[in-house]
Amino acid sequence: MHYTYSTISTLELHYSKVQAIVQHMRALYAKNLWLISDWDTEGQYVLTELLNNFPELSYDTVRLQLAFRTHFVKHLSTILFYQD
Repeated sequence: MHYTYSTISTLELHYSKVQAIVQHMRALYAKNLWLISDWDTEGQYVLTELLNNFPELSYDTVRLQLAFRTHFVKHLSTILFYQD
C-alpha cells in the first residue's frame, strides 16, 4: 500500500504517533533551520517514505517510532551536511 496525500487521514493518524520526535529534533536543532511547518512537512515526508518501504510498521507503534527516529535523524544529517 502506497500512502499519498489522498489518504491524509491515515497519514495524520500515523504522524500523530511520531510528531513528538519531530518536536524533539526541532528543539535540538534550534538553529532556526526551518519554520515549524517545514519541520512537519519534512516529518511527514520521512514518514510517508518509511511506510511505503515498510508497510508493516503501520501496525506496530513502537517499531514505527524507532524506525522513524532513525530515518528522521539520518534525513536531518543529510540536509545539514549539504547546507554546510
